[in-house]
Amino acid sequence: MVCRAYVETLCGSARAGNQEAEGHHVSQLNSRILRSMMSFSHLLLVFQLLFIQQ
Repeated sequence: MVCRAYVETLCGSARAGNQEAEGHHVSQLNSRILRSMMSFSHLLLVFQLLFIQQ
């Protein structure tokens, strides 16, 4: 739930950044953060599944 709110905040700030002069850079940075977050949560999910199986 916290993760989802954080993602929505990132997307919202990316949209707001697009309206500014440096919007492209801001949205690029946010998508990079978003991608690393998603891969991190994916790793956590894999670890949880592994621990449950043992």
